[in-house]
Amino acid sequence: MALAVPVFAGISAYGSASVLGGPFVMALLGTSNPIIVALEISLLTCIGEFLPPTAMSATFSCSLCEEKSYKNILKAAWIPLIVIFVYAMIFVIFVSKVWN
Repeated sequence: MALAVPVFAGISAYGSASVLGGPFVMALLGTSNPIIVALEISLLTCIGEFLPPTAMSATFSCSLCEEKSYKNILKAAWIPLIVIFVYAMIFVIFVSKVWN
């Protein structure tokens, strides 16, 4: 889940949420809180918005900041994206255990 959702969201964030979101929430239904799992999937989908080939958020940010290439935006966003990824993993591993 940690890799499939962001990679698929790089192609289509809406497709990632609808195609992979439901099965992942149902697969973890007995072991985790479904709200926390849905939260984690939405965080991972945000990461996918910055990944090529479409990189929708990076391209939009590039046009707003008047940058030549979206790669400069990606270089600046790596640390926040890693923090988001770590938060998502913490939510699904630790927080859902506490809330059950």
